[in-house]
Amino acid sequence: NRNLSEKQDFLDKSLKQISTPSEPLGVSKDAIYKNIKLNLQKGDIIVTCTDGVIEALNENGVQYSTENLKKVIIKNSNANAKEISNKIKDDLKKYCGITQQYDDQSLLAIKID
Repeated sequence: NRNLSEKQDFLDKSLKQISTPSEPLGVSKDAIYKNIKLNLQKGDIIVTCTDGVIEALNENGVQYSTENLKKVIIKNSNANAKEISNKIKDDLKKYCGITQQYDDQSLLAIKID
């Protein structure tokens, strides 16, 4: 059963959100940012994005959210970083439809080989 297999694949994936409060990038030359050390392994995926991705609105004024972002990452975790980025962008466009967005949307995906 394909659906059961996909569901099991989803359950086998783990996702950890890492964020720290800090100044936005580029606002101040004197800003101090905290380093974070990660022990990464083959197949690990790092995705970072601006708030314009998470806060993008659909026609009902509902934000895209980190939950939608996480679902796309997990669903496409077997893909390479470029494909994951494209899947996120496609999902975001589908979610927002023709609703005009007023914030920048930047996204970076890295997959460890």
